[in-house]
Amino acid sequence: LRASLATAASINDPDLSNAGRACAVLLAQLPLLEAGLLVPFLALLKDLSASPSWHLRGCLLPPLKYLIYLGQFAPPSLQPPPQEAIQALLLQLLVDPQLEVREAAMPVVAGYVRLYGPHARRRLLAWADNILKKRKNGGAPLAQRHGGVLGLAALVALAPYDVPSWLPEVLERLARHAQQPQPIKAAVSRVFADFKRTHQDNWAASRKRLTPEQLEMLADAEQPPHWYA
Repeated sequence: LRASLATAASINDPDLSNAGRACAVLLAQLPLLEAGLLVPFLALLKDLSASPSWHLRGCLLPPLKYLIYLGQFAPPSLQPPPQEAIQALLLQLLVDPQLEVREAAMPVVAGYVRLYGPHARRRLLAWADNILKKRKNGGAPLAQRHGGVLGLAALVALAPYDVPSWLPEVLERLARHAQQPQPIKAAVSRVFADFKRTHQDNWAASRKRLTPEQLEMLADAEQPPHWYA
């Protein structure tokens, strides 16, 4: 696995990089649970996540997609719990110093939460809130704050066509960061634009789940104020 991922991170030969990525994904599809290799496999990914190469760190995401699915079948006796190790690794990649890694991690995080349900959703919301609140204390670096916003974006991605009861609160949290520095500002604008686009066909019903204040907030987030405003 280490050799496959190192090959996948190659920036000099695209064909070699694609072959290494494919090998890493195939290895993740082996019967790791039956062979007792899931925990060591995750431990190796955790070790590689500290690599100075952001290309290598980004290459951890494709095999993680398969491990997310596999982790739900892990017996409770397996220690440490694979689900927690997978979540911790995903959140680490979501605040990676490299923009490309953070953005690639967001849809994978959304997939994790979709699979593991309301408990995972609440944990991600609490995690994002904790990071974004640090800004008030002079705190979290820009990459971490961007990761917090991407965490909220992953939650919005869970409901592309409806507005469940928990979603308006997430939209409100996102709107608070609409005027933050880039790349946070662009991430927030993208989320609201995608939200309006995917809800357009059923907007008459969807808007009834939002308060007038939330609808105004949504309009403001979609159309940032002009320089002369």
